[in-house]
Amino acid sequence: MSVKKLALGFVVVFASSAIAASSAVAAVQTQAAEWYTGAAPGVTLAGDTAVTAELPREGKFNLAGTAGGSGVEVRATGVECVGCEITNEEVTEKAGRVAVADGQFRFNGVTVVNPPGCVVHTAGVAGNGTILTKPLKIHADWMDTNAANQHAFLSIFPTTGAVFASLQFTDNPVCPIAGAFNVTGSLFGEAENNTGVQAVAQPVVFSAAVQTTTGAALKLAGNPATLTGTAIFKNDGLIAFGIH
Repeated sequence: MSVKKLALGFVVVFASSAIAASSAVAAVQTQAAEWYTGAAPGVTLAGDTAVTAELPREGKFNLAGTAGGSGVEVRATGVECVGCEITNEEVTEKAGRVAVADGQFRFNGVTVVNPPGCVVHTAGVAGNGTILTKPLKIHADWMDTNAANQHAFLSIFPTTGAVFASLQFTDNPVCPIAGAFNVTGSLFGEAENNTGVQAVAQPVVFSAAVQTTTGAALKLAGNPATLTGTAIFKNDGLIAFGIH
């Protein structure tokens, strides 16, 4: 598929590594892409700029999988982008500069829907109801090989190792899976806006359908898992941004 002009907002997706994501995907591939800012058509981002994340009104994120022999569903009612910045930089084995980003994601209002009797927080960090990911790297240069789909897909992976979050389940009052379990594997998110769109707010969708399209394989405690929800990303200065 020839390189085509792209435009979408900041996307959060998880993969174990850039190489692993490249070998795992079934229907997306990397494309030449850089961040642009400003009203359409925008100008190439020369340095870096901060981005924020939020949920739509009454939105939520759900992580569903299996851990400790039990079905697990964890729900978050808030999301933040911690120290997140987008920039264009040289990436090994890719020609020219590539649209990338760095940061962490904090999920707030986190509750355990299943199994009952559990609460959850980030392993090693006190305070139930909040999950903070490991430091992450984003490669924002993926497109669907089906040219009829005008949405882009992007990938995030831990800057070191394969774990991008560790969940600590504890009793409330009695939790059958008390203990720490890692979230690993890969995940792709799909931009809701068509490519070619510069916008202040860029929704990104995570779903089982997106995982199927991309061949992603998210895991909780080594078992297949699915993340569902929509996050809205914005340039910190409320300036339109996207990828070309």
